[in-house]
Amino acid sequence: MGDGEAKQFNVHLPVRLIKQVKHRAIETGLSADALRAYLDDAHGQRQHSSKEEALHGD
Repeated sequence: MGDGEAKQFNVHLPVRLIKQVKHRAIETGLSADALRAYLDDAHGQRQHSSKEEALHGD
């Protein structure tokens, strides 16, 4: 995963969101953990892009 070490963290999520994540994982052929890691990486890249734009006025 992105940061190396991973630990389990339990949270309560809406059932609808859980089902959406499970279905998306099946559709993409990824495990739920791999899908989470992908989304985490994509979110980090968006944040980095936003910071770059703010610094350079793009």
